[in-house]
Amino acid sequence: MLTMLNMRAICVLAVTGVLLAPGRLLAQKYTVIAVCHTENKVAEIDPATGKTLHTFIVPGEWFGETHEGAVTADGRTMYVSTPYQKQVIILDLTTFTQKGKIESEYFSRPQEIRSFVRIGKRETTSSDPHGVALNNDESKLYVSVEFADPPGVVAVDLKTGQSRKIDTVVAGNYLWIQPKTDKLYFPTRDNKVVVIDAVTNQVIKTFGDVGKYPWSVTIPRGQNYCH
Repeated sequence: MLTMLNMRAICVLAVTGVLLAPGRLLAQKYTVIAVCHTENKVAEIDPATGKTLHTFIVPGEWFGETHEGAVTADGRTMYVSTPYQKQVIILDLTTFTQKGKIESEYFSRPQEIRSFVRIGKRETTSSDPHGVALNNDESKLYVSVEFADPPGVVAVDLKTGQSRKIDTVVAGNYLWIQPKTDKLYFPTRDNKVVVIDAVTNQVIKTFGDVGKYPWSVTIPRGQNYCH
């Protein structure tokens, strides 16, 4: 479900803005968006001065709520996962205010007691919506659900708000889209990388033997590397 509002540590970084010509590198005009996991906040930072320009604090009782973020190509909107609230928050980066949220039945699971690194054991009904990635035309947002049964990736249609779960059987956290092919790469905890076609929402390939606990995927010049 997509809800829109009518309103104007550990960090994950995103760069927004426009880079100027090479001859004007000192006049680069961009900012850095940091998702600060242990402070429950999203901050916009001027990389030249280190000054914090804007801050959005995620309300809630959980410590370490904010997890991952995905920014639209125009730099105006950011999707931030908040697993314990079982939501993805939609931020308006022009005003640094929340303008909506994404909820899905797939973000929930039966109640269980789970051990958390920073807060110990606690009851939760979250399937842990964690990693987020936009497809090429930004019509769909993909969200990993590590503790769903079975684990997988949820594809959310950003126009209709409808969601569909892609079962991957194996669990993981992070997601990457290859821009030229619209393929989604999903590193998993069992040392594999699952590849999903972001057009059909089907698993099309699984790479094994990529090393212990693959954490991320980078795609320089169209090639794929797993770290």
